Amino acid sequence: MPVTINGDGSITGLSNGSLSADVLTDSTLGTTKLTTAAQNSLKTLSFFNMWRVTSDTSANTDATITNWAQVNSDGYGGLGGNMTVSSGIFSFPSTGIYLIQGAFRILTGNQDSTVNVILYATQDNSSYSSVSFTSGGNATSNSTNTNQTSISAHIFDVTNTSTHKFRFDAESMGSESFVHGSTSSSQSWFTVIKLAET
Repeated sequence: MPVTINGDGSITGLSNGSLSADVLTDSTLGTTKLTTAAQNSLKTLSFFNMWRVTSDTSANTDATITNWAQVNSDGYGGLGGNMTVSSGIFSFPSTGIYLIQGAFRILTGNQDSTVNVILYATQDNSSYSSVSFTSGGNATSNSTNTNQTSISAHIFDVTNTSTHKFRFDAESMGSESFVHGSTSSSQSWFTVIKLAET
């Protein structure tokens, strides 16, 4: 008989073997008899969101990126609720361990040697630390502007949804450099996936 993990987390198709009757009954393993860690390992992903920058940011401006919207086209489907955002600062819907991944398409102006989009995170709703960089640059010998995309990531243990937050800042943008955005395609974006309970 094949072993199957069911939608409610129970496992069918096991032989009794040496397991006691209160653990295994009628070839079904009840999750209430498992440790919390074992129960969590049986669960599928419970939260997923993807957000994108909706329009180009201003050139020659170093600031928190605020023009965000959750993706809503081309068959996109989030899961388990939504992030909330205020002035570019994102809050989580529940505690847990989350994977944040972002990619930013940046137009890098001629002779702008360094451009950055930096992921900042806080654990106290006050002091932010730079935790991951997306960076690029345009060589001084290059006479044209250049589009570049780079990726950043961070695993964040969110133990308190009121204090654990993040934002993305554009920094070191020259007079012709900016972050691309669009309402119809994900040119600059991030995803948040809940990996486990904290």
